[in-house]
Amino acid sequence: MHIEIKSTQDGLSNTSMKKFSLILLALIIIIACSDKKEETEEAIYTQSTYIVKKNEFLETIMVKLVSSIQLSRSVLNVLQDGGFPFRRCYPGDSINIVKKNNKFLELTYFQDQRNIYYVYNINDLLVMAMKYPYIDTTICLVKGKIKSTLYESILEIGETPNLVFRFADVLAWEVDFVTETREDDSFFIFIKKTFCDSVFLDYEDLIYIRYVGDIGDYYGIYYMDPEGHEDYYNRKGESLRKSLLKSPLKYSYISSYFSKRRFHPILKVWRPHHGLDYAAPIGTPVSAIGDGVVTFKGWRGGYGNLVDL
Repeated sequence: MHIEIKSTQDGLSNTSMKKFSLILLALIIIIACSDKKEETEEAIYTQSTYIVKKNEFLETIMVKLVSSIQLSRSVLNVLQDGGFPFRRCYPGDSINIVKKNNKFLELTYFQDQRNIYYVYNINDLLVMAMKYPYIDTTICLVKGKIKSTLYESILEIGETPNLVFRFADVLAWEVDFVTETREDDSFFIFIKKTFCDSVFLDYEDLIYIRYVGDIGDYYGIYYMDPEGHEDYYNRKGESLRKSLLKSPLKYSYISSYFSKRRFHPILKVWRPHHGLDYAAPIGTPVSAIGDGVVTFKGWRGGYGNLVDL
C-alpha cells in the first residue's frame, strides 16, 4: 500500500533540501579539486656533489653546502658524536647533499669503498650512519702477452697502472721494460687482490711473477724470512737486487733513442744522439743505476741540468 501526503510544509522542505544539496555539492567539488591539486604537487628533490680540495676544512665546506650556520654545526656535531675521522679528510673526498623542497634531507661523505658516512634528517632529527663493508682478499692469476708496451698490455686485460709499476719494479734489475720488451713476450702474475662488497679495491702482495721473451725467462718469487726481511728471489734462491739497475727511472718511456742520425728538435739539424732520453712527469725520482760518486752537478750546455756520476 502506498500513501502520499502532500502539504505546503513539505513543499517548502523540498525547496530547502534542494538548496542544501546544491551547496553541499559545491563544497564537495571544491574539496575534491583542492585534494587533487595537493596530489599533483610532488616533492622536489635536488642533489649536489662537492669534491674536497687541498687546504679545505669540513667546517667551511658545510656552511657552503647547507647555507645555514646552525644546520652546519648540527651536522658536524652529529658526525663528531659518531666518531667521524675529521683529521682524515683528504683532497678528492666527495660530499653529496640531497634536499627535499630545498630542505636538508641527507648527506653522504665518501672517502673510498671502505669508508662511507651518512647523515639523515628524520623528522627534523639528525642521525648518523656508517657503512660496514665486507672485505675479502683473493689470490688471482693475471697473465697476458705484449702487444705494444707492458703498460698498455696490462691495462688492456682490465688491470690498473699500479700493477704495471709494481711488476716492473720487481724485475727492475733484470729487464728494462722500455727498451727490451718485444711483441708476443708473455707475463704471469700471482697476486692478492682486495675486494670490498665485490668491488675491486687494491692489490696486496705480488706472490710470484714471471716474464718470458727474447731477452730471457725471468722469475720473481716473494719471500719473508723469520726476521721480517722481505725480498724477491729467482728460482735459484738468489735475490733479484743486483749492483746495477737496468734503468735510472721507475717504469717510464723513452722520448728519444740512441741513434747515429737523429733530427735535433731544437737545432733542427741531423746529428748523432749518443744516449737515451727518458720522459717522466716533473718530480719523478731518478736513481743511479749503481754505486758511484757525484763529480758534477749543475747546468751544462745542451745537456741541461746534469748530474755526472
